Amino acid sequence: MEGKTTRWALALQEFDFLISYCPGKANKADPISRMQELEDKEAYQKCTIATVQPALTEHELRTAQLNDPILGKVIGALQNEMQPLRRQLNEWKKAPLLRYAQLSDSLSLCNGVLHRSVHLEPDETIRKVPIIPESLKIRWLQLLHDSPAGAHLGAEKTLDKLRTLVYWVQMARDVSE
Repeated sequence: MEGKTTRWALALQEFDFLISYCPGKANKADPISRMQELEDKEAYQKCTIATVQPALTEHELRTAQLNDPILGKVIGALQNEMQPLRRQLNEWKKAPLLRYAQLSDSLSLCNGVLHRSVHLEPDETIRKVPIIPESLKIRWLQLLHDSPAGAHLGAEKTLDKLRTLVYWVQMARDVSE
Protein backbone atom coordinates (compact mmCIF):
# COMPACT_ATOMS: atom_id res chain seq x y z
CA MET A 1 0.00 0.00 0.00
CA GLU A 2 1.14 3.50 -0.73
CA GLY A 3 0.21 7.08 0.13
CA LYS A 4 -3.52 7.68 0.33
CA THR A 5 -4.41 3.99 0.77
CA THR A 6 -2.03 3.70 3.75
CA ARG A 7 -3.47 6.84 5.36
CA TRP A 8 -7.02 5.45 4.98
CA ALA A 9 -5.96 2.09 6.41
CA LEU A 10 -4.43 3.81 9.45
CA ALA A 11 -7.48 6.03 9.95
CA LEU A 12 -9.93 3.12 9.70
CA GLN A 13 -8.03 0.48 11.72
CA GLU A 14 -9.61 1.62 14.99
CA PHE A 15 -13.08 0.59 13.72
CA ASP A 16 -14.38 -2.99 13.70
CA PHE A 17 -16.29 -3.47 10.44
CA LEU A 18 -16.77 -5.98 7.67
CA ILE A 19 -16.72 -5.09 3.99
CA SER A 20 -18.94 -7.29 1.85
CA TYR A 21 -19.79 -7.27 -1.84
CA CYS A 22 -23.39 -6.57 -2.80
CA PRO A 23 -24.38 -7.21 -6.45
CA GLY A 24 -25.76 -4.19 -8.31
CA LYS A 25 -29.36 -5.48 -8.52
CA ALA A 26 -29.53 -6.03 -4.74
CA ASN A 27 -27.81 -2.75 -3.87
CA LYS A 28 -30.06 0.21 -3.10
CA ALA A 29 -28.16 3.07 -4.70
CA ASP A 30 -27.56 6.19 -2.67
CA PRO A 31 -28.05 9.13 -5.08
CA ILE A 32 -25.56 11.33 -3.26
CA SER A 33 -22.75 8.80 -3.52
CA ARG A 34 -23.62 8.23 -7.19
CA MET A 35 -23.46 11.91 -8.17
CA GLN A 36 -20.79 12.57 -10.71
CA GLU A 37 -18.61 15.62 -10.42
CA LEU A 38 -18.68 17.87 -13.46
CA GLU A 39 -15.25 18.02 -15.02
CA ASP A 40 -15.58 21.42 -16.62
CA LYS A 41 -17.93 23.44 -14.41
CA GLU A 42 -17.53 26.57 -16.49
CA ALA A 43 -18.96 24.82 -19.54
CA TYR A 44 -22.20 24.15 -17.65
CA GLN A 45 -22.85 27.52 -16.06
CA LYS A 46 -26.17 29.02 -16.99
CA CYS A 47 -26.95 32.65 -17.43
CA THR A 48 -30.46 33.66 -16.45
CA ILE A 49 -31.96 37.08 -16.81
CA ALA A 50 -35.25 37.69 -15.08
CA THR A 51 -37.33 40.77 -15.25
CA VAL A 52 -39.35 41.45 -12.17
CA GLN A 53 -42.39 43.62 -12.28
CA PRO A 54 -44.84 44.07 -9.44
CA ALA A 55 -47.93 41.90 -9.54
CA LEU A 56 -49.95 45.02 -8.90
CA THR A 57 -49.13 48.68 -8.39
CA GLU A 58 -50.37 50.46 -5.30
CA HIS A 59 -52.50 52.75 -7.46
CA GLU A 60 -54.15 49.79 -9.27
CA LEU A 61 -54.89 48.09 -5.96
CA ARG A 62 -56.29 51.26 -4.37
CA THR A 63 -58.54 51.89 -7.38
CA ALA A 64 -59.75 48.27 -7.47
CA GLN A 65 -60.50 48.34 -3.72
CA LEU A 66 -62.49 51.57 -3.99
CA ASN A 67 -64.47 50.20 -6.96
CA ASP A 68 -65.29 46.98 -5.09
CA PRO A 69 -68.77 47.26 -3.51
CA ILE A 70 -67.71 45.50 -0.29
CA LEU A 71 -64.21 46.91 0.20
CA GLY A 72 -65.43 50.38 -0.78
CA LYS A 73 -67.80 50.31 2.23
CA VAL A 74 -65.05 49.07 4.55
CA ILE A 75 -62.65 51.80 3.37
CA GLY A 76 -65.41 54.39 3.77
CA ALA A 77 -66.00 53.21 7.34
CA LEU A 78 -62.29 53.40 8.14
CA GLN A 79 -62.03 56.91 6.71
CA ASN A 80 -65.14 58.13 8.57
CA GLU A 81 -63.78 59.36 11.88
CA MET A 82 -67.18 60.62 13.06
CA GLN A 83 -68.43 57.10 13.92
CA PRO A 84 -66.28 54.48 15.61
CA LEU A 85 -65.36 51.80 13.09
CA ARG A 86 -66.56 48.87 15.20
CA ARG A 87 -70.03 50.39 15.68
CA GLN A 88 -70.41 51.09 11.97
CA LEU A 89 -69.11 47.66 10.97
CA ASN A 90 -71.33 45.89 13.51
CA GLU A 91 -74.34 47.18 11.58
CA TRP A 92 -73.27 44.94 8.70
CA LYS A 93 -74.91 41.57 9.26
CA LYS A 94 -74.35 39.91 5.88
CA ALA A 95 -71.19 38.08 4.86
CA PRO A 96 -68.59 39.15 3.76
CA LEU A 97 -69.25 42.51 5.46
CA LEU A 98 -69.80 40.60 8.70
CA ARG A 99 -66.34 39.05 8.34
CA TYR A 100 -64.76 42.49 7.94
CA ALA A 101 -66.68 43.64 11.04
CA GLN A 102 -65.11 40.75 12.95
CA LEU A 103 -61.66 41.70 11.63
CA SER A 104 -62.05 45.43 12.28
CA ASP A 105 -59.27 45.53 14.92
CA SER A 106 -56.77 44.19 12.39
CA LEU A 107 -57.79 46.47 9.49
CA SER A 108 -55.92 49.64 8.56
CA LEU A 109 -55.34 52.01 5.67
CA CYS A 110 -51.78 52.54 4.40
CA ASN A 111 -51.51 55.11 1.60
CA GLY A 112 -55.20 54.63 0.90
CA VAL A 113 -54.86 50.84 0.51
CA LEU A 114 -56.83 48.58 2.87
CA HIS A 115 -54.59 46.14 4.80
CA ARG A 116 -55.05 43.41 7.37
CA SER A 117 -52.50 42.61 10.09
CA VAL A 118 -51.76 38.87 10.11
CA HIS A 119 -49.60 36.66 12.33
CA LEU A 120 -47.08 34.70 10.30
CA GLU A 121 -45.69 31.36 11.42
CA PRO A 122 -43.24 30.11 12.68
CA ASP A 123 -41.96 33.21 14.51
CA GLU A 124 -45.40 34.83 14.88
CA THR A 125 -44.34 38.10 13.30
CA ILE A 126 -47.12 40.53 12.49
CA ARG A 127 -47.30 41.70 8.90
CA LYS A 128 -49.72 43.99 7.11
CA VAL A 129 -50.99 42.40 3.91
CA PRO A 130 -53.24 44.13 1.37
CA ILE A 131 -56.83 42.99 1.03
CA ILE A 132 -57.54 41.89 -2.53
CA PRO A 133 -60.88 42.84 -4.13
CA GLU A 134 -63.03 40.34 -6.01
CA SER A 135 -61.84 41.62 -9.39
CA LEU A 136 -58.19 40.72 -8.67
CA LYS A 137 -58.55 37.31 -6.98
CA ILE A 138 -58.11 35.28 -10.18
CA ARG A 139 -55.02 37.29 -11.08
CA TRP A 140 -53.40 36.46 -7.73
CA LEU A 141 -54.37 32.79 -7.90
CA GLN A 142 -52.86 32.50 -11.38
CA LEU A 143 -49.74 34.37 -10.30
CA LEU A 144 -49.07 32.05 -7.37
CA HIS A 145 -50.13 28.79 -8.95
CA ASP A 146 -49.74 28.87 -12.73
CA SER A 147 -46.77 31.16 -13.34
CA PRO A 148 -43.20 29.81 -13.46
CA ALA A 149 -42.48 31.74 -10.26
CA GLY A 150 -45.48 30.08 -8.62
CA ALA A 151 -44.14 26.61 -9.38
CA HIS A 152 -47.49 24.77 -9.31
CA LEU A 153 -47.27 24.40 -5.53
CA GLY A 154 -50.62 22.70 -4.98
CA ALA A 155 -53.52 23.99 -2.87
CA GLU A 156 -51.94 23.88 0.60
CA LYS A 157 -48.63 25.51 -0.32
CA THR A 158 -50.33 28.05 -2.58
CA LEU A 159 -52.61 29.04 0.31
CA ASP A 160 -49.65 29.30 2.71
CA LYS A 161 -47.80 31.52 0.24
CA LEU A 162 -50.88 33.68 -0.41
CA ARG A 163 -51.42 34.20 3.33
CA THR A 164 -47.98 35.80 3.61
CA LEU A 165 -48.70 38.19 0.73
CA VAL A 166 -52.42 39.08 0.58
CA TYR A 167 -55.84 38.48 2.16
CA TRP A 168 -59.44 38.14 1.06
CA VAL A 169 -62.51 36.61 2.65
CA GLN A 170 -62.81 32.85 1.95
CA MET A 171 -59.34 32.66 0.42
CA ALA A 172 -58.95 28.98 1.42
CA ARG A 173 -62.15 28.05 -0.41
CA ASP A 174 -61.09 29.90 -3.56
CA VAL A 175 -57.66 28.22 -3.58
CA SER A 176 -59.11 24.72 -3.14
CA GLU A 177 -61.58 25.28 -6.00
